[in-house]
Amino acid sequence: MTQETAKKADKALNTFKKVTGTFSGSCAFGFVFFLVSSLILHPSSLLYAADLYPGNGSAYGGNPAPVELCPVNTAVSTPSFPANTSYVNMQPNFNWIGPSTGTAVGLASYQLQVSTNDPSFATTLINLSTPAFTSTMTSVGAGAYISTYTLANSTTYYWRVRGRSVIGNDSPWSQVFSFVTDFASPTVSGFMSYNSTSGISGETQWNNLASGVTAQITVQDILSGLAVSTGALIHRGDGHDDPGATSGYGVMYSTNAGASWVDWSTYTATLSGTGESSLFSLAAFNGKLYAGTGANGKIYSSADGLSWTPSMNGIGAIGIYSLAVFNGKLYAGTGNSGVIYSSADGLNWTVALPSIGEQVVRSLSVFNGKLYAGTGPNGKIYSSADGTSWAQVLGGTGETYIYSLAVFNGKLYAGTGANGKIYSSADGSVWTQVMGGTGEISIYSLTVFNGRMYAGTGANGKIYSSADGTAWTQALSGTGEAYINSLAVLNGKLYAGTYSSGMIYSSADGVSWKHIMSGPGEIHIRSLSAFNGRLYAGSGNNGKVFQVSPVAAALTGVDGNLAAQTLTARGLNLVQSTNTQTCNGASPCGATNQVKFTVTDMA
Repeated sequence: MTQETAKKADKALNTFKKVTGTFSGSCAFGFVFFLVSSLILHPSSLLYAADLYPGNGSAYGGNPAPVELCPVNTAVSTPSFPANTSYVNMQPNFNWIGPSTGTAVGLASYQLQVSTNDPSFATTLINLSTPAFTSTMTSVGAGAYISTYTLANSTTYYWRVRGRSVIGNDSPWSQVFSFVTDFASPTVSGFMSYNSTSGISGETQWNNLASGVTAQITVQDILSGLAVSTGALIHRGDGHDDPGATSGYGVMYSTNAGASWVDWSTYTATLSGTGESSLFSLAAFNGKLYAGTGANGKIYSSADGLSWTPSMNGIGAIGIYSLAVFNGKLYAGTGNSGVIYSSADGLNWTVALPSIGEQVVRSLSVFNGKLYAGTGPNGKIYSSADGTSWAQVLGGTGETYIYSLAVFNGKLYAGTGANGKIYSSADGSVWTQVMGGTGEISIYSLTVFNGRMYAGTGANGKIYSSADGTAWTQALSGTGEAYINSLAVLNGKLYAGTYSSGMIYSSADGVSWKHIMSGPGEIHIRSLSAFNGRLYAGSGNNGKVFQVSPVAAALTGVDGNLAAQTLTARGLNLVQSTNTQTCNGASPCGATNQVKFTVTDMA
């Protein structure tokens, strides 16, 4: 181009009219459609101190002014935890699902507000900003705040969140969520039993009936009410979602001063003879219990826990290592090159995640609107907002397997091997090691019980617990077992399945543990799950499912009832007392016959 031609072209460009109005192009590449003068690139890569003109280049010098190529007026977030109108049983953190990353790239931060008994937010207890992190690898952003505030008990709180752009423009506020704090346990009183003439005996009175004894107590929770029905505790106040969770009451009893405890009435193998070597996974979905097997990678389902039918067969997987429910579908993580399958009906299966270079998907969990998959042998975690598009969110830790995933108080936790570490993340992207150096090689299982997180380990068969996910204490040891393969909660008690002897332990408080049963001829209790008021145990080396029915108990009232109710245990088989001691609500104690009740509120 000659010098004269260049001058004419430059003059023509300089006469273009300044562009005003709303930008409608691509957020990430919108600037290429405009002439940008006095270009000053902001760290967000989307904010420019410039005037915008049509064209492809010019020496025109306008007056710089901030311009947002991605307005935040559509960047609305959705609160997720604490859930709306829920009860929480501990000091909560906060999670929300951010806008799509195509919109959120224009965000610099989120503003969180929390008020006490004030849905208008005229006054706020918490009013702060937290950074917004986005990734082009995921379709939806996420936000979190790890709270340092102490909330009061028995109080209603309201909270909301919005985005803020790099130049201070705000998105609309999210929907307002509310929650109520309930940090207190239900109260119990009035223990009594029925004698042979159906008369009532108090705790300090003799009872002349030994077989088929009925005992009862009065229980009450005046804030969130009692958990009565099956499925009452699907969403817990500690941030743990469990579609297999059941009612929160139960009973166990001892006839030898607490040396051993009876925690079940029947124990039956309901699935056997399949030719499978192990029962790796159990999950409840659409009113049925599903069981994932090895070494042929089959899935069986049952509506009653007794009769089982094939649900998946012939995929060539060497094991169905994990099962999880997400967005109305059941997902199965396999040992077939780390493929994940999904099904909307439990019968027809499609590939949700093809081979990604991993051998196995050992764990699956849902957190803040996404499904997470823990893999091996390279110890990676992948996430998906729709169950179809996946992104790696954790790797390079030096760990070989992500054996377990669980949600606790607004964070996702990952248990690893071969160095027995636990990592946590508030947003599913940024991870921090929170446990290690215990001498254990693997964290095989994670679950939440009574406001604490529990971790089952190997190769020394210990259980650790934490109230905050950071400071851990030993809760169970000295069992002689090598691994704690599985953990589950049923009827107000925590259960642990082991290897090398296929034992099941239970605890009503997470501190005192009792061996309640051994799997006949089994060396593993690979998986545990609550379903329809019973505990199910998946075993190895014979790939069976055992149904464990609890001691018969009944609680009057309905979910959330605030009035005093009666919790009754029936069919207790006692022995002649060898002393006159009573427990008076304390455990342990020296009384020959002891009955321990468990009851849970709705928080």
